[in-house]
Amino acid sequence: MTDEDDNRVSRATTVNQTVIEVTREFVRRHLELASSGGQFDRAYEYARSVYEQHRLQLDHLISAMTLTDRQSTTESFGNIVENVFSSGYNWGRVTIVIVFAGCVTKRCLEQRIITTEDADGFAEELGMKLAEQLLRSDLNLVRMNPIG
Repeated sequence: MTDEDDNRVSRATTVNQTVIEVTREFVRRHLELASSGGQFDRAYEYARSVYEQHRLQLDHLISAMTLTDRQSTTESFGNIVENVFSSGYNWGRVTIVIVFAGCVTKRCLEQRIITTEDADGFAEELGMKLAEQLLRSDLNLVRMNPIG
């Protein structure tokens, strides 16, 4: 394995872990399962403002999904993530997908597709869908277009 391959694997691992962690943290706070005081406070506050601004569109998108079980919901989420990024990548889209993960998780709890104990694992699955999409693009996330 070359140094370049090592760097790519290391970067992929870091992106995967970070995206999953941020998604899980937003979901916890969105569901009021966690409080502030963590390393993602500023990111959460920004994501929360995005949620408030786009709540109606997010609700409409979720109502169009078929939420019957955990697997089909995760697959549907993955399809929507692909669609969100079909016209390009930027931090605003990453944020809206993380916020959408919180909304989907909340709806799944309300419809008893998952339990509160399942929320972290489910958030990780949704975060992995986002991470997979970002890694598939082979982007340098630091150089990604600014929010907008």
